Amino acid sequence: MATKLISTTEELKSGMGAINVDLSYEAITSFIDDAELNHIIPAIGYPLYNALLAAITTNTLTEKQTRALALIRKAEANFTIHYFVAFGAVGITESGIYVTKDATHLPASDKKLYLLRMQSRADGFRALEAAVNYLEANLADFPAYATDVTHQLNRRFYINTTDEFSRGFNLGQNAEVFSTLKAVMETVEENYIDPLLGDDLSAVLRAAILTGSLSADQQKLVTKITKAVALLSIAEAIPYRLVNIEANGLVTSTTKGNIENIEVSTEGDQRRLQGMMNMLQMRGESEMGKLTKWLNDHASDFSGYVVTDLLAKSKMNDDERGVYFV
Repeated sequence: MATKLISTTEELKSGMGAINVDLSYEAITSFIDDAELNHIIPAIGYPLYNALLAAITTNTLTEKQTRALALIRKAEANFTIHYFVAFGAVGITESGIYVTKDATHLPASDKKLYLLRMQSRADGFRALEAAVNYLEANLADFPAYATDVTHQLNRRFYINTTDEFSRGFNLGQNAEVFSTLKAVMETVEENYIDPLLGDDLSAVLRAAILTGSLSADQQKLVTKITKAVALLSIAEAIPYRLVNIEANGLVTSTTKGNIENIEVSTEGDQRRLQGMMNMLQMRGESEMGKLTKWLNDHASDFSGYVVTDLLAKSKMNDDERGVYFV
């Protein structure tokens, strides 16, 4: 039985074309393990992973499984190269650590290695999200995935893809950034969206997202939610992810002037970050106001929603106690 989703150099190359066909599979197999354990299995779940291995072994892959496997292998190949780059051409012996070199091959520069590492990781996240989206769009064809908790985890938010998030704040197709923002986004949804929707509507909406059965009205509501959640998530991420957005936070990129010529990132200027955070917070709260008004205007379309009193919500003065803000 196949023990990995990529079991030959040719399969590895099918997912990452820059790989030479003469690359020894045995030399890279441990990095394939890293890719599967750290990224692939957490994203698709063990039941589907084992189902694909069994279908590969028996040569019984369906058309949908073949397509899903191609996307997964692309992600796996790129993650494999990401992990391999740091060790490729490096030898470890009792005498120490060395790099290989011959008459026709020289080790790549640190800058080339850095760019390859970052690009392969970014491509890996994009391909993996595409694979998950494909599984979600064809749940009936992947029962092992549909009944697994991984499916529930992959669709537990109101916003579940990079493209959806980018409708509220453009991430530049960076699926890794979206992945790192999920913890913050979860807090934003719990603190802002769930209290507004109420328990009943929130449960119904999340169930529809999980099953891919959003009605037209529910889809409009999710679109409204997206704008507020995206802006507020970036605003709340700024204090924690010390103005370009990358996988490791909000940064400004510079090229370090040393002999390696390695591109490095520096923390964003605190004053600019503070200004950006305040602006995003205000825009996010403005979108929350628009969302609330829209829900009030369409309350009859959403069973369980309780109309919010916008006047009372915005009123700061306490008439009964004689406390006034001016």
